[in-house]
Amino acid sequence: MALCNNELLKILTDTPWQVFIVHQGIHTEQTSALTQFINLKIKKMAQINPYIHFNGNAEEAFTFYKSVFGGEFAMISRFKDLSFPGSPANEKEANKIMHIALPIGKHSVLMGSDTPEQLGKHNENENRSKISISAESKEEADQLFNGLSEGGTIEMPIADSPWGSYFGMFRDKFGFEWMVDFDPKYKGQTEK
Repeated sequence: MALCNNELLKILTDTPWQVFIVHQGIHTEQTSALTQFINLKIKKMAQINPYIHFNGNAEEAFTFYKSVFGGEFAMISRFKDLSFPGSPANEKEANKIMHIALPIGKHSVLMGSDTPEQLGKHNENENRSKISISAESKEEADQLFNGLSEGGTIEMPIADSPWGSYFGMFRDKFGFEWMVDFDPKYKGQTEK
């Protein structure tokens, strides 16, 4: 099979390249050249994933988030599972969450942990950052907004905004601030 670079680039941008290699029967010696081509032509973007800290209720919060987003935890580690210099030594915190990860959608992971008491408490009313969710439809935006804001405080009800997107903001029942947005002008989103 002989493809010019432009044909190959079109296929690779529409198909995960590992699948393409297997599906098209490209041999191992061709894989190296293909990998070099991909690395030159397709820029990889760093992924940003929020990491949030809790005052001992990370498991409760992540169980709630899982009930809204669905899926399964990719990882749960407790302080008792890992021993390292400076780790919390008291039994009271042994079952607290050292790290938890919940995959969301195709490319995002919501991560968090409990902060050991020895490091102090977080002021839950002083969060100055928000977690922003870009939904793929108005229905998904409504579902996420309504689910995550349950028991929290709505700062801006979800509705059509003056700037053209479907948008809302709230503080969830654990004190974290969220923005939910659907903008059909963004590539990959469709208005439903």
